Amino acid sequence: MPQMTRLDHISLAAHDPMRMAAFYRDLLGMRVLWQLPENAGVFLAAAGRRNGFDFSFFRAPATPSQQDQSVAADKRTITSPHIALVVASLADLRACHREVARLGGFYLFGVNHGVAISCHLLDPEGNQIEVAWPTGREIGERPVTAPIDLSLSEEELLRIVDASRS
Repeated sequence: MPQMTRLDHISLAAHDPMRMAAFYRDLLGMRVLWQLPENAGVFLAAAGRRNGFDFSFFRAPATPSQQDQSVAADKRTITSPHIALVVASLADLRACHREVARLGGFYLFGVNHGVAISCHLLDPEGNQIEVAWPTGREIGERPVTAPIDLSLSEEELLRIVDASRS
């Protein structure tokens, strides 16, 4: 059974991502790590955070009927609202990938983030979860988000991670 080691980050939809970022930045002493073009999204990190981010806000759909709970599973993305959890090993990540359907959930996709490899899942109620395995790589100047096949060997996965960071 996979073991979660900690909460990694929370990603939320926002009508005004920059306003939300300013609120959390000023309330909690966070720093803006990355900002997407045209204020489509922003990533915040706590003062002591070295690798990764704590909150992200992405521009919400215009109407409530377009919110993510009504979006089909195959249309979900990394910018869909989700919570991200960390596991200790690639074996734990792969166990989540294998076990999600048996437990009533749904596997969405795997992602290379450079600092982590993750899989996005839906729980039985349709909430999106990201389960991440830290790669040990340092955070870069820009976010890395590329699809990745979790069935590859650890060596192949890490080669892809390293190539994406250059």
